[in-house]
Amino acid sequence: MARMCFVFDLDGLLWDPEMYQLYGGAPFSVTSNPHELRDCRGEAVRLLGELSVVVQCVSRWVRCPLSHIAAGIQTHRACAKQSAIQARGDLLAVASSTDEPAWARECLAKFTVNGSPLVSYFRPDLVVIEKVRFLHAYLESDIQG
Repeated sequence: MARMCFVFDLDGLLWDPEMYQLYGGAPFSVTSNPHELRDCRGEAVRLLGELSVVVQCVSRWVRCPLSHIAAGIQTHRACAKQSAIQARGDLLAVASSTDEPAWARECLAKFTVNGSPLVSYFRPDLVVIEKVRFLHAYLESDIQG
């Protein structure tokens, strides 16, 4: 069966502002809102739009056989209720060329989606905070074919 890989950029797609726009930076503090962090100067970094919903949805969909996805939402809902077909986040990846990779990694670890760190939704060997390295990491992974 063909496997898919959904790749997310960070700055401007997952969150705003972009890391280079922050005057404070790390360390980032968790707030009462799981979709907002504060940098060391108190500036907010927020997940954009319905990102938490998108990540959860894509994470569930990649666990379903492609035939279930093609069959529509009702089949998918039934599949999502079963025990995991694959490890969650198996085919979700991050590729970013942010100016502040350490800050980005910290934000990925501190943002939460449905009670879990955002980074846990992504396959660890495909969290690449350098775009030029992403293709190399993908080619070395076992998701081809």
